Amino acid sequence: MAQENNNNIMNKPVGQTSGTNSGGSATQMQKQKQPANFGGSSIETGKGLLEQVKSTAGSAYDSAAHTATSKLDDQKLNLSMGLSSVADSVRRIGEGLHDGDTPVEGVAKVTAEYSDTVAKKLDQAAEYLGNKDLKQMYGDAESFARRNPAVLIGGAFVLGMLAVRFLKSSNSGSAMTNKNSTGFNNENLNRQVNGIAR
Repeated sequence: MAQENNNNIMNKPVGQTSGTNSGGSATQMQKQKQPANFGGSSIETGKGLLEQVKSTAGSAYDSAAHTATSKLDDQKLNLSMGLSSVADSVRRIGEGLHDGDTPVEGVAKVTAEYSDTVAKKLDQAAEYLGNKDLKQMYGDAESFARRNPAVLIGGAFVLGMLAVRFLKSSNSGSAMTNKNSTGFNNENLNRQVNGIAR
């Protein structure tokens, strides 16, 4: 029997005994002997949170991109329909100039021909917008810019000049909005008040 107890003690891991001699339970002894592993579980928790944040951010980006693409496609379709409507109107103007018993000459003839050309170009633009998706349009714009860099630079210059002109006009317009109900701006009002106070 004594030899049997010794074998049981020898087969158990360090810190575990039969329980009556140890003064505590076997699991308490194991916890005492194992080193604390706070860093490992924190790192795993951090990695899990990082993966969750990446997943959430990825799905939010995908959702926003899908929504933006959908809105742009809707606007592209509206623009295409608007261009078709304008093309039809321009075409009717050209046909109105062609119709009639009198032959078209001079300015009317040039206007009729020009309106036909404009109507065809507007129809082509409407068809392009209706048939191409955004990625194809971006690729077409990129290839055009590579083939014609001077046009791109010139267009950027013109847009810049228009932006400057717009900003200048909006600044002068803001001075007009500072007028009070009597028609005086703040500077004139201050002069009048200072003149009365003297």
